[in-house]
Amino acid sequence: MKRHILPILAGATVCAFANVKSYDFSLTESTPGKVVLDFDKQNLAVELKDNKQLLAHFTDSDEADLNDFTEFMSTLQNVIFADYNFDGYTDIGVLMGTGYSGTNEYRDYYFYDPDTQKYILQIKNACNLEIFSKKHRMFLAWEKSGSSAYSETYMIDKHGNAFLVLSAVGTWSQNKKREMVYTYDANATVSVDRAYYYDVPGGRKSRVYVVKGDHVEVLDVLKEKGDVWVKVGYKTRRKIYKGWINSTNLRFEELRKKEK
Repeated sequence: MKRHILPILAGATVCAFANVKSYDFSLTESTPGKVVLDFDKQNLAVELKDNKQLLAHFTDSDEADLNDFTEFMSTLQNVIFADYNFDGYTDIGVLMGTGYSGTNEYRDYYFYDPDTQKYILQIKNACNLEIFSKKHRMFLAWEKSGSSAYSETYMIDKHGNAFLVLSAVGTWSQNKKREMVYTYDANATVSVDRAYYYDVPGGRKSRVYVVKGDHVEVLDVLKEKGDVWVKVGYKTRRKIYKGWINSTNLRFEELRKKEK
């Protein structure tokens, strides 16, 4: 998929008198911090008290022709701040590029590690990342590409680390509803003794169930009243049993991110 990969200065407001741009933020309520963009050195650093950490460095090979994009990119936010892993510390998202006429914004996300007092790159090159379910500690990245769409679901573990658990590709179908149909890639197994099927998310429980250790195929994902439901298929010798189960009944293995 074609897109523009831009160095960090492309998303900043550039003028002839400013070679450095800084963003003030709060790591915690009592700990101020600053992110500094150095256009001459082509790097990005975070400063916390007396501690300075280089987050990213950009070489000439990272650069694109900025003449056509500088004015547009100056309206975007280079660096964004939020507590992405829900641990009480502010994390950092860094703009890396755009695509699809600016609809897609790609960022690297750095999470603060209180043990080492350093920021660690946790999610790389995620597009339009947003909270999918705070209750289930899930984030969704999505992007458009012509007549197709892509999504990636990340989960935050108990240690505050992010890992990719689900990816999906959507294409326009030829059915009467003309809906976009998604195919999913996930490594999911049942994590409870019995996970009963439901006819619809949060609806009527059926007599069909899968048991702990069963590997299931992910067919669809929906959020209903704060819960995340997964439509799964389980194949036996005779048929494939399909139904909805609560995502808390599944264990997802980390997926390797694929280049599109």
